[in-house]
Amino acid sequence: MALDLLGDINRAKTHFLAVIVRRNTTATNPYAMYSLVDAESLPFTVLRKKFEGTETIDGRESSPEAILESNAAERRKDGALGAVMVFSVESRKDESKTPTQAVLDVRELLRYHKVL
Repeated sequence: MALDLLGDINRAKTHFLAVIVRRNTTATNPYAMYSLVDAESLPFTVLRKKFEGTETIDGRESSPEAILESNAAERRKDGALGAVMVFSVESRKDESKTPTQAVLDVRELLRYHKVL
């Protein structure tokens, strides 16, 4: 299911786009280095589990919603309507996972990350 932001722009505050890509090792063109395998709109509750115990570089607690809101505020300064979170996972050729499985199987996010 797509984010359907045209139908409800507030969905960007409750969902993110999970994208699975696979490296194309024979590609010589940088635009063909990855192929799209699958994509799905998922609720932030899936991603929130991955952020448990993380904090920003300056020591503030972190969450997907906080990162999205910080980025959306910056984008609004530039005249945009807001922001959308996209979580991309690279898949091996022999893997076959749903976007939900791929996100949950990411071993570990960086303990400290920059909130843009």
